[in-house]
Amino acid sequence: HIHVICILVNENHRWMFENTKAVCISQDLEILSLVQECQDRYSANIIEEWICNKKGATIKTVQFECLSRSTWQELVIRSFEVMKNTSTAFQFVALIKGDQIITCPAPDIAIEKGDSAALITFHNFNWQEIEKKLSL
Repeated sequence: HIHVICILVNENHRWMFENTKAVCISQDLEILSLVQECQDRYSANIIEEWICNKKGATIKTVQFECLSRSTWQELVIRSFEVMKNTSTAFQFVALIKGDQIITCPAPDIAIEKGDSAALITFHNFNWQEIEKKLSL
């Protein structure tokens, strides 16, 4: 069994973890390690930075509404052009199809309307605007 430990920053957000295998802990608890048997010396620090939402980029989940009939590879390639043209930084890190999370999608996996993706970006990220530009 794998347990996901979530840092609960605001009690009003507890609903996000209902019916999941997540274990919520208070942000007051010191985080010793987020990755068990870490094989990379930076992994735990990177993940801690992402989920604490205190500095830098954070994880955001978005849903594909206009972008479909593309592959993961096409999405990633187009994303670099969109980042350059909009001066918006973001990186796709996982594809979500229903309840299935694919953390390292194959290049030819199809993206369908209603699929979601996890990405790393900043708080002012406007997904609707970026998705339109990715769809062109």
